[in-house]
Amino acid sequence: MTDYIARNLKQTLTLWAKSSIDVFGKVTWATPITVKCRFEERSELFIDASGNEVRARARVYIDTDAALGDYILLGTSTVADPTTLTNT
Repeated sequence: MTDYIARNLKQTLTLWAKSSIDVFGKVTWATPITVKCRFEERSELFIDASGNEVRARARVYIDTDAALGDYILLGTSTVADPTTLTNT
């Protein structure tokens, strides 16, 4: 990451790393962590790992590793399962 980007990580997001998949096919999540980020709301079309066209609603820069399938939320949260979050 460039120094320019690192200096501009002024927002905070919560990151849940995908931990595993249980015997019922449900994803389990690691304990959420908060990280500094730069969150830019924008509409951008890209091709996902399966070859499908997908429209992203934001571009996010963070100072830690994240993997495909991890879950992020702009702001902070201590919820154990991010899929239970509601839009308020």
